[in-house]
Amino acid sequence: MKSAILLLIVVTAGIIFTSEIMHSNGSPGGYTGSPLDSRNCTQCHYGTAASRDSLISSDIPESGYIPGQTYSVSVKLDDSNMNACGFELTSETHFDKVGKFENITDQNTQTLNSGRSITHTYLSNSPTNGSKTWKVDWVAPAQYTGQVHFYVACNAANGNASSTGDQIYLSNYTVEEGQLTGIDQQKAPPLSIYYNPGNRSIKILNIPNSKSKASAQVFSINGAPVKSVADVNQHATIDASDLNAGVYIITVIQNNHVFSQKVSVN
Repeated sequence: MKSAILLLIVVTAGIIFTSEIMHSNGSPGGYTGSPLDSRNCTQCHYGTAASRDSLISSDIPESGYIPGQTYSVSVKLDDSNMNACGFELTSETHFDKVGKFENITDQNTQTLNSGRSITHTYLSNSPTNGSKTWKVDWVAPAQYTGQVHFYVACNAANGNASSTGDQIYLSNYTVEEGQLTGIDQQKAPPLSIYYNPGNRSIKILNIPNSKSKASAQVFSINGAPVKSVADVNQHATIDASDLNAGVYIITVIQNNHVFSQKVSVN
């Protein structure tokens, strides 16, 4: 019986130790503390979870993100007591994961769930003077989706090769979608998008005059890209003869200005 108890203790200790080593090489995914993930690092690390502002920052302008554009997003963790650290970052709306993360090679990060979240690697879990910054690329969703919320869970670990005594920090960060400015709207008639059943085409009217031509994209109601048209002029026509009947989202992008509208095709 004593041998069995000793074996159980050894195996249990081995599991804790193995878990710590495994997660030092990155989160298994789904532990950001976001509404869609619901879990955070405390599911594996026996520390407390505390909210902290400003762990996430980006170069996304205050005017909002532009669909399909790439931005830099940073996670900075400061804790004078940590000897090792890690993170998992994701982006989502209230309904779905949106956008895509791309790891920067020299930052030693790795993507999860086809780029829907991103985490550290073993080579990037050592802080310098109680501080660590991870910098990654984020590609905004191709569809015009509204507000996007970033969520991160960070682990300020004590480095004792076990899952005990760590400090977990949770933070979130919200960005807006790009909008036409009031000045631009005053300068030009309202942009109009409608479906013409006579020749099964989508008409785009009153695109503002600009030296930079606009581009138009068609998405399914679920956000899947269907087709795109580059260099459209002030008035444009998109052939819809190959589209199935249904609702589509038409997005027009010109410089940093975005216009999006739903259109029913029949």
